[in-house]
Amino acid sequence: MQASTHPPSLGLLLSPRLRVTRRALGAHPRRMVAGLAGLVATLLGTLALFENVLGYFHALGEIGPLLTLRLLELLIVTLAGVTLLSSTIAALSIFYLSDETALLLASPVPLRRIHHARFVETLVASSWMVLVFSVPALLAWGRVHDAHGAFLPLALLALVALLVLLTATGILLASAIVLVLPARGARDGLLIASALLIGAGLLALRLARPERLEGAGDAGGFAAFLLGLGAGPSPWLPTTWTSDLMRALLGADAPAVPLRLGLLVTSAALAVEASASLLGRVLPLAWSRAQSGRGKGGPPGRANHLLDALLRPLPRPLALFFAKDLRLFLRDPAQWSQLLLLAALGAIYVFNFSALPIAETTAVAVLLRDLAQLANLPLAAFVAAALAVRFVFTMPALEARTFWLVRSSPIMLEHVWRAKFTAGYLPLLAVALAMAVGTNVLLDAPASTHIIYGVTLALLLAAIVSLGLAMGATHAPRDGRSVAQVAAGPAAMGYMTASLGLVAAVVALELWPLTRLLAASRAREPLGTGAMLAIAVCFAAAAALCCGVTVAARRGGIRALARLG
Repeated sequence: MQASTHPPSLGLLLSPRLRVTRRALGAHPRRMVAGLAGLVATLLGTLALFENVLGYFHALGEIGPLLTLRLLELLIVTLAGVTLLSSTIAALSIFYLSDETALLLASPVPLRRIHHARFVETLVASSWMVLVFSVPALLAWGRVHDAHGAFLPLALLALVALLVLLTATGILLASAIVLVLPARGARDGLLIASALLIGAGLLALRLARPERLEGAGDAGGFAAFLLGLGAGPSPWLPTTWTSDLMRALLGADAPAVPLRLGLLVTSAALAVEASASLLGRVLPLAWSRAQSGRGKGGPPGRANHLLDALLRPLPRPLALFFAKDLRLFLRDPAQWSQLLLLAALGAIYVFNFSALPIAETTAVAVLLRDLAQLANLPLAAFVAAALAVRFVFTMPALEARTFWLVRSSPIMLEHVWRAKFTAGYLPLLAVALAMAVGTNVLLDAPASTHIIYGVTLALLLAAIVSLGLAMGATHAPRDGRSVAQVAAGPAAMGYMTASLGLVAAVVALELWPLTRLLAASRAREPLGTGAMLAIAVCFAAAAALCCGVTVAARRGGIRALARLG
């Protein structure tokens, strides 16, 4: 019987990825339920935050609705910029650096069908988080403006069309870049440039001291700032079409909705067709050129000698694995380039505390400093947990497919675990201590606060890092996904939820003792025996919780590493 000459369907080409995702979600149903619960809680919190902020601006007299619409325009422009950059980077990885593309090009599949399958993967990888977190934001705008019930579905349809158009544009940009530059170098350059631009923008915005724009009880300065920011959007940009459509939906301008929605949808369809037509001609050539320069070079010789000298005092197995993990980190600009952005965020964090009225002695200033001191611990822990998602949770994924080499060596898994734990724990502890202790010094906190924060962060980060390595090894992919995709996946969100839950539990146990100690320090009065005993019990409970999570995660992580190899 003659074989069918029909090309495989789009669903068949996407089925391997769908099966991997379905298997990953179904393997641990309890974790999936916990992750979904955490996601729902995060979305509800986002909805409450947007609704409160928009409600405040909407109540500012006649200018209020104009301000909220201006904020909507700025949000759409920001989301569009993020999507365009992420889709370009994702297209470089999915179209030109993925091993699956070589198999597809060698198969009897039409190039347009390959484009469509890769397009869907690029769209999902670069836009799913933007779309999910846009739902509570758009819902908040609709509720504040008392919009019609059709606002949310039509606004989401417009946003999806915008994301499709931007993804097609990102694929075209990635293809044009690959025809000129090596794909890996172009992707790494985009990652470094994006980190530099975002970091510089955040620093410039913070150093401009926007808190001076608004006086006490007067929102005129900030309103003028919002209205003048990026004024005069071009009518040729799709973000302007999206903003105008949502304005029409919020303002009940029904006659303008079909035209603007049709403009967005047809433009998105034309962009997809243009991308498919172009890549149908140049995809093999662009993929061939993208393979140049794919080798990964390690650090230069002098850097290797310096690294060996620094690690010589450590035990030999620990030093070797620590050096290996550090080299893996330095070889990937997608990893180390984010340190530039983190440095900018750290500077902004400390600068925010320095902007408080530290030198004033009024009751309000003293209360504000006390609240800042109490908030310093959970903020530092939250930042460390966010960093752990990006750098610790993804550590097993960096070598998931080659970990069998480690397992074949005569080295115990406990040593491997210890090396990975040290590589993740020490940098995070240094960052958290620098942020917490540095800001406490600015706030003139008592010495006991420094000691308590230092010990708490040391124990808490040990638990967070152990949990990250355990969950990262359990969910480490073997399908060639990039580290960025792993850090943005459902398992990473589950780890972030668990880490934040641990931080919240520790802060809840220590909040009352810190408040009592701070009040006693301000009043210069000693605490009674009963109060000291209760404080010791609370601190002991927090320490026991952190130690228990650390030990349990270590045992589970070593078992997960054994299965990984």
